[in-house]
Amino acid sequence: MMDANIRRIPTTDEDGQVTGIVTFDDFVVLFGRGLKLLSNLVEAEVPPDEHT
Repeated sequence: MMDANIRRIPTTDEDGQVTGIVTFDDFVVLFGRGLKLLSNLVEAEVPPDEHT
């Protein structure tokens, strides 16, 4: 999306009718949430005396 400077992608139903828009920012937010979840998981696995 970045390489082609595309920031919005329409979503469609089975008939090809536009049902919504997904934005580049939507992907960034979801990616950030995924990183936060992963960070929490890793943090929970680190022994307390090894936290920085």
